[in-house]
Amino acid sequence: MVEVLVVIAVITILMGLLLIVMPQARESSRRTKCASNLKSIHLYLWQYAQAEPGMNTYPRTAYIMSTPAAPYPPVSGTGIAAPDPFGPGGPGPNDVSSVLFLLIRELDAPRAVFICPSADSASHFADPNNPALQSNFTDYNKNLCYSYANPYPDLNAVSIIPPYKLDKSASADFALMADKNPGSSGGNSHNHAGAGQNVLYNDGHVEWSPKASAGTLNDDIYHDGSGKVWGVPTSATDSVLLPADP
Repeated sequence: MVEVLVVIAVITILMGLLLIVMPQARESSRRTKCASNLKSIHLYLWQYAQAEPGMNTYPRTAYIMSTPAAPYPPVSGTGIAAPDPFGPGGPGPNDVSSVLFLLIRELDAPRAVFICPSADSASHFADPNNPALQSNFTDYNKNLCYSYANPYPDLNAVSIIPPYKLDKSASADFALMADKNPGSSGGNSHNHAGAGQNVLYNDGHVEWSPKASAGTLNDDIYHDGSGKVWGVPTSATDSVLLPADP
């Protein structure tokens, strides 16, 4: 009888350990897949930049430079139904999500690569619609789990020396993308239950960061210099990753 109780106790302990270890192992696997997604997107960004010799510029859609007298803040999710991202009815000025959708339209990037495996599967899924018939994610809050360095600098950012330029010449430690900006809640991305985020750097490597402070300046990659979420870079090495969660 004692032996049976000992066996039951051992099995109970082992089951308890498994209940602790298994979720950690699953999340570790998801982080690895998430990092792989970001590396794949980086390859498409470089492919786009190399499409026109001598340009080396990452993609962007309609751009109006914001000035103190005429502000044009970054947006996301516009021009969805337009068949031409650069034509009438296409994305509005300074739309960040449409930039990433260009990789799907122009380079056949898999739509699933924009979904973090650790994001809430009940809310996030690959865009199901035909990308040739639209110019933006159908719903960037559901079809896009990553944020991208704002490619639409304002007058101040392009006037400083050196100016802000989002292209292959940016420093290797420039934070180019990461798990999606948490928005007004602040802190870490929601993708990994707030534990941290995978950050993609300009040279193509990905690092896990337990804090939102990363990149060349080791500052908050989800806010601009004034603490604004939907902001613009304030220096040549300042990453402001968008779009953001509501």
